[in-house]
Amino acid sequence: MPPEPPTPETRKPTPRQSVQRKVGRQGEVTVIGMHFYIGTNHAGEQIHVLYDDGTIMFFDARGTEIISHPRPPKGTVYIGPQRHGQATVHEVLRHELSTIS
Repeated sequence: MPPEPPTPETRKPTPRQSVQRKVGRQGEVTVIGMHFYIGTNHAGEQIHVLYDDGTIMFFDARGTEIISHPRPPKGTVYIGPQRHGQATVHEVLRHELSTIS
């Protein structure tokens, strides 16, 4: 009987991290060593950031999504403006909890 083929190692995804950041005068925040443009309309606001190996998401004080990005590759310094659909931080966390149970 031939030997079983080796099972490839699978890496567990990093759990989602959560931080608070204040948006600078120019509309930018720094997270994971990268500068993200959030918008000058959010300058001075405290925002909530969720990130993991695949995604980084920014939410305002009410929990409404400002913007999300695929997590940039290492070495990226700046991420400029983009437009995406909106979700609330509560919806994102509720979805994560439902996939855990």
